[in-house]
Amino acid sequence: MTLHTAPSPSTPCRLGERIQDVLWLMTLGAAWRGLESGEPITGSQILQAARVPSLSCSPCPDVIVACLEEMLRCDCLIGDPCQGLTITGQGKEVFARLMGEPAASLRIGAGRLAVRVRLAFLDLLDGEARCAALDALIAAAEDDLALLSTGLNESAWSGPFGGSWAVRDMASASQDLRTLGSLRSLLATVAA
Repeated sequence: MTLHTAPSPSTPCRLGERIQDVLWLMTLGAAWRGLESGEPITGSQILQAARVPSLSCSPCPDVIVACLEEMLRCDCLIGDPCQGLTITGQGKEVFARLMGEPAASLRIGAGRLAVRVRLAFLDLLDGEARCAALDALIAAAEDDLALLSTGLNESAWSGPFGGSWAVRDMASASQDLRTLGSLRSLLATVAA
């Protein structure tokens, strides 16, 4: 049996998070939280959660259903999507692995949604894994800021209007980095 394959940790895709990876994190995280609360997650809840207004293009139901079917085949989830799904030990391992892998751009594709999903379920990981997952987001935010500042110096951004938008993007990326850094400091304080 082959498990879900996420981007290789050594070469994160700078084009944005794959929506399938975000769906896996969203579903496994929700199933784990449901296990802890005694309320299994249903397929319709996953479909509803994946329709995010801020996501420029939400995944079609076929993609979501295919991900759910793969999670069931791989023994990451057990149950019936109509009655409720429960995460397995293997599902927890896959979830932890995906959370710890390098994040792609936080600003492109499903990147914004990926940040929200990763942060929403960060508490499910233990201390060391939690810090590693947050460090992956911080590294992606640093890469985003570096790419934006490189692009700002290129001649294509020399016009006053394009340059003003690039400066706005840099300010937003800087704020992302500060927010994630503050969360990391908070984790370090709690761990101490």
